[in-house]
Amino acid sequence: SNDPNTKILAQRICQNFDCKKIIIFGDETITLSKVLKLIIKKRIQPLWVLKQFFSSLKQGLLLKAEHPCQIDFSIKNKNDLKDIVNNHPEINTLLAFRAGILITKDILDSIECINTHYAKLPEYPGLGSVDRALKNKDYNQEATIHKMAAQIDKGEIALVVPYKLSPEKPYWQNELQASEAGVQAAVNFLKIFFESQEDNSTNSKTASVPS
Repeated sequence: SNDPNTKILAQRICQNFDCKKIIIFGDETITLSKVLKLIIKKRIQPLWVLKQFFSSLKQGLLLKAEHPCQIDFSIKNKNDLKDIVNNHPEINTLLAFRAGILITKDILDSIECINTHYAKLPEYPGLGSVDRALKNKDYNQEATIHKMAAQIDKGEIALVVPYKLSPEKPYWQNELQASEAGVQAAVNFLKIFFESQEDNSTNSKTASVPS
């Protein structure tokens, strides 16, 4: 992924964890045609898309991953992810971070799937959560790690990292604040995950992170 926050997370993973136990997926499922379809279906607003685009550009200028992790696999569709999971039985947990792919039921049933979300749940599920929180003047927010379920952002919450939005800051700075909390939430989850794996004397590759 070219997303700067995903690259920062990948760098922190390599700095803090044994990368031999982690498979990193590069999510290439978000395409222009997919975005246009979501706009046509009115699932996202064109203005929000523009704000996200310029926010990513601005953050890309500020955030630089000095030692980015190697991407093990690239995912272009649901079948790519299914094939990787089926061909790598050592994978027992999947952690999604800014991933555009929807996880199918067969994968949800076969391994534990965890998602990183940038705002409070259940109040702000789905895309554009930070934008909606700002419009609602709900400035006390939290990045959320939750189990994936059949419905988007409806799974059990595992942990949160609080942060605060500000109406006085430009949108990209609020997105950056949310992103930093999301990265920290993902790192916190992985720490807990690997500590529990050590306690259970589990080895081999155990987690995958779509980026």
